[in-house]
Amino acid sequence: MADKTNWRTLLKGPATALNLALERDRLLKAFAEPLAAIEQREGVGSIRLLNDADIWQFDYPVTRYPGKISSYNFDKNPQVSGRLLGLKGQYLILDGGVINLRKFSSYHISFALKD
Repeated sequence: MADKTNWRTLLKGPATALNLALERDRLLKAFAEPLAAIEQREGVGSIRLLNDADIWQFDYPVTRYPGKISSYNFDKNPQVSGRLLGLKGQYLILDGGVINLRKFSSYHISFALKD
């Protein structure tokens, strides 16, 4: 399954609710033959299905979504300031733009609170 999410659309508002148990069942049905082939090749029990207790839901509040999405780039400007409005996926949403944390995962970053 490809992830073709437009990152700008992701950051413009709340996500549509998705029933993960129904989605799991739909995908298991759609991929039943390839999964059976893997289990036949690798042995019985090589594929373990998760039950409903294994579904977790995370809610990271966003106080306000930005109207225009612009991203900060530490290579161009190593110092960023702003008010943290929320977290969504791998993005910190600030009042002046967003920071893609995955893009800068090997950077040494420090945060400071302002009065």
